[in-house]
Amino acid sequence: MNDQFKKLLTALITGEELQYKATNSNRWYTIDLADALIRLSYCTKSDNLEDCMRVKPNVIMIGSHEVPEPLRVAPKMGGLYYVALTCGVLEDQHWVNNPSERSWLNNGICHTTKAAAHIHYEALISFTKA
Repeated sequence: MNDQFKKLLTALITGEELQYKATNSNRWYTIDLADALIRLSYCTKSDNLEDCMRVKPNVIMIGSHEVPEPLRVAPKMGGLYYVALTCGVLEDQHWVNNPSERSWLNNGICHTTKAAAHIHYEALISFTKA
C-alpha cells in the first residue's frame, strides 16, 4: 500500500473531503464517501493515484477566486517553496529565513507547489486585467 493510498484512506476515516478528477480533465470534483470508495478502487489501477484523487485542499478566497491556502508556517531551512507576486511566480525558492521571505510568509503569498502559486498569481492580477 503506497503512501498516497494510506493518506486517502486516513482522510476518509477522519471525515475529510476527497476530490476526484476525471481522465482528460483539469477540474476536481468533491465526492461523497460511497463514490470515494468506488473511485479509489478504480484509481488504484491507474499509474498515478495522485492524478485522479486527492484530499480536498484548504482554500482562501481572493475576490471570486478560490486559491489554495498559502503557507502559514515557514518551511524547514532549505525547504522548497514558491512565491505568488503580481509580476509572476518566483520558482524554486529555498527557505533561508531572510527578511524578504518572512515578509512574503506574513503576507500569505508562499506556497508549497508551483501550481498553487500560479493560481494565487492569477487571482491577484485578475483585479487589474482589462
